Amino acid sequence: MTSRSEQGSLVGSWQRDDDQPDCAAKYPMELDFGPGTYRGRRGAGQGFLWWDAGSYRLEPGRLLLTVATDELVTYQVEVTGGRLDVVDPDGCRFAYRRVAEAPATAAQPSQLRGKHHGTQAESAGGTG
Repeated sequence: MTSRSEQGSLVGSWQRDDDQPDCAAKYPMELDFGPGTYRGRRGAGQGFLWWDAGSYRLEPGRLLLTVATDELVTYQVEVTGGRLDVVDPDGCRFAYRRVAEAPATAAQPSQLRGKHHGTQAESAGGTG
């Protein structure tokens, strides 16, 4: 139960803080966490991503995450409110801030693709 609520605390979209050390360049500018999986997105001019896409598990004080080479790597983390502080195995410290939380119920993939949460047709009882 604790593991599930801890994992749920990451679900949503995160953006890496602008003021980060050079060692954080291999980590994505944006992260989307779902239940048990994540996807990283490059920032402008960013090359190879160490966190591209994969699975993760959040435990007290640490994040176990599959990286670009498919190995499972453990990071020290602290999730406080809308902030995710990370220390990688080499001692690089960087942080993300939450930009969007996932809704209380899981959204269907088709709901995630649109830019709007609904259209007038949907609100008016369109087909479905």
